[in-house]
Amino acid sequence: MYASEITRPTISWGGLHTFFRKLWQQRLYFVVSSLFLGLATGVAGVGFQVLYAFQLQPMPFVDPSRLVLIREEMPAIGLGTSFQASPKLHQDLEREAHSGIQSSALLNDLSRTTTTRINGVVMVLDYKRVSPQVFPLLFTRPALGTWPQISSGKPDGPHQAVISYDFWKQAFAGNPDAVNRELQMDGQSYQITAVLPKGAQLIPGSSADVFIPLVEPLPKVQENNVNDSLYARLSPGESLHDLNVRLAALAARQQIATPPQFRSQLKNYRIEALPLREAFLRQMGMNRLPWLYFGVGLFLWIIAVFNISNYALLRHHAILRSLGIRQLLGASPLRIFAQLLLEQIPIFFLALFIALPLTGLGSRWLSASLFSGKGDGYHLFPLHFNVWMFVFVFVLLLMGVMIAIVLPLSRSRPASLREAMAGDERTASLSKGIQRLLQLASGIQVALAIAVLGVALSLTISALVLGYRPLGFDPEGVFYASLYFPPGQANKASLRTVQGALRSVPYVHGEAFASTLPWLGINLGSLFSSPHGSGRAIFEVTIGEMLSLLHIPLERGKALPPLSASTQGRSLWVSSDACKRYYPDTDCVGKLLHLGPYFTYSAYPIAGVYAPITWGLHTMMRRNFGIVYLPLNTPIGHIFLSKMGKVQIAMRLSPDTSAARTEIRNAIRLALPGSFLANIHSYAELIHKRRAGFLAFDAVLVVFALLATFISLFGVYVVQDAVQSARRSEYRIRRLLGAQIHHFRRRALVEQTRILLPGVILGIAVAAVLARAMNTKFPHALLYLAPALIVVLPLVLLVYWFSSWWPVRKVLRDG
Repeated sequence: MYASEITRPTISWGGLHTFFRKLWQQRLYFVVSSLFLGLATGVAGVGFQVLYAFQLQPMPFVDPSRLVLIREEMPAIGLGTSFQASPKLHQDLEREAHSGIQSSALLNDLSRTTTTRINGVVMVLDYKRVSPQVFPLLFTRPALGTWPQISSGKPDGPHQAVISYDFWKQAFAGNPDAVNRELQMDGQSYQITAVLPKGAQLIPGSSADVFIPLVEPLPKVQENNVNDSLYARLSPGESLHDLNVRLAALAARQQIATPPQFRSQLKNYRIEALPLREAFLRQMGMNRLPWLYFGVGLFLWIIAVFNISNYALLRHHAILRSLGIRQLLGASPLRIFAQLLLEQIPIFFLALFIALPLTGLGSRWLSASLFSGKGDGYHLFPLHFNVWMFVFVFVLLLMGVMIAIVLPLSRSRPASLREAMAGDERTASLSKGIQRLLQLASGIQVALAIAVLGVALSLTISALVLGYRPLGFDPEGVFYASLYFPPGQANKASLRTVQGALRSVPYVHGEAFASTLPWLGINLGSLFSSPHGSGRAIFEVTIGEMLSLLHIPLERGKALPPLSASTQGRSLWVSSDACKRYYPDTDCVGKLLHLGPYFTYSAYPIAGVYAPITWGLHTMMRRNFGIVYLPLNTPIGHIFLSKMGKVQIAMRLSPDTSAARTEIRNAIRLALPGSFLANIHSYAELIHKRRAGFLAFDAVLVVFALLATFISLFGVYVVQDAVQSARRSEYRIRRLLGAQIHHFRRRALVEQTRILLPGVILGIAVAAVLARAMNTKFPHALLYLAPALIVVLPLVLLVYWFSSWWPVRKVLRDG
């Protein structure tokens, strides 16, 4: 394009033809820049969408900025990271004249299960006890009906209930007449007064079908139990800091009022209020992950913009001489800037065309995979493509395009233009200083490729090892289902009845019962103590047949008794890893294990030790010492069973046919009328799905790492191609003086080694820092870094050598 065309105020058809012809001539630059910028911006958009959903998006509650969760921390008895509070604390705050709290409510975290008959059909429902104040505290109005009366939370108050939106649709088919209907639960009748709004959830990761009043005050024996969630709304003008000052004073007064013999339990006792969003995210383990997603996306965008800017800078050097001529012919710097900006418009729109669909598809994939669990509380923070996503993507693209213009334009100083016009454009436009700077950038990109790909591979190896480590039991051929007892019949006699019914079915080759199963996602834990220390353990209420059914071997001591045994003692059984944690220097069989702190009187002798098993994903096992088994046919087991109202059935089923499942269901229904058997599932398939979901996050990291590595190494190729092209005349002269191909190879090897050695050292150091930082969330990330780097280093160096040698070969061939 000529200088006269640049200075025209209008664009002619000839000018457009010239413009598009230049676009076609430099199509590689435009396509690569658009692709890199679009992909990186799309990934950054997904990261921002996660950050916005969890950290910025308004929560579906009334005035959520004033909502807090109040918790009690008692490290002396193992409640150092609790998000729960006691009914007594709730009552103390209610009595405080100037507490800084406008309203508060208590929610019992324990879900109970029962069966009831609705329209002649036996249905299973989960219910929770909550303070009636919680509904106006969180929501403006119900989807249907009116909120329960506050008096329903008093001992003589009305029996009223609120049902969830999904239960309303399922049990009553969305009929408005459901309001004012009566529900029979555990021998008590409750009147339905309201239906929760669609998608409403009171406690993240814990759902219920029906909410009934939590009657206060509770009995003295229960009021100090730290098992409930305490929500509160700050008074107008009250700050979180002021509330925490008052709570600290209250904690100090409670410590003083505690009898001296019990004050050791309140050592470092603390009451703290957290913003409700922060509390929810901590409970879900999502307080830091959104920032990680956003940081990963933004990091990829920076790498892409860095390489696009290098590409633009090198392209600008190639046309530096023509720009100088244009300025001499009268083109102003503003006109040249406008011309460069016009050339970036196709890059912008093509990148926008790539980034927007990628952001939408990425968020949909995350919603359907990693953030799909309704029971995990993710639906409180939905991922939606909204106007803020579009603005973020638009601004990132605009910034990327402007950076790609400003950096090359900064090289258009008069001195640079005169130098380019005076000499050979191919060499003078790319000085030795610029070459060294670009080579340094190549070394940094090698370091980034090694670090990012090394850490991603380390996390993947860790996930594979942890996710597919030996289970310690055999799930093949085992099927499971939840059995819900009729009201008041969750006892040993009902279990014996069901056991007899299952043994009459010819397809069943072994059956057992337990409170829950490994990998099922229901993890009951409790604090246990010994003279050597205390810590949480997974608490499993089961029978001896379950351990035999899953082929879990007994290592020493007595075996867990079968259901038919009459067990009146207080013995416990533990896994060998729990045995070593509670009694590291001696055999634990016959020793005492305390339920709670060591100074409590609830002590149980350990009767036997079983082989360790993998209960679930690594995050659960890291927080527990092991597994403690309690016989289901003991008085404590009976109490636990009656409170839960259900039990897990595991059975070996052969063959697995619809006829076999139907016969099992009929046998149980005839033997125990009023019971309900949920769908029967394959245990092996459940574990496979859990593992696959666990690896999904690592798959995201690997895709990001590969994309970042590809962009970085392509940037290395672009730099080396420009540097070697600038040396074309030098190579031609050396060839004329007798230099051979192997001389150029040796020189290239020496030059690349000078770049690679610092890059490799820096890459290993950065990988170690990243792995160490992620080791708290992803265990063994640092452990598997060395084998990951053994794989990554040769791969990156090989690609780098190809990216460096191919331009040399091309220049020598053309020269």
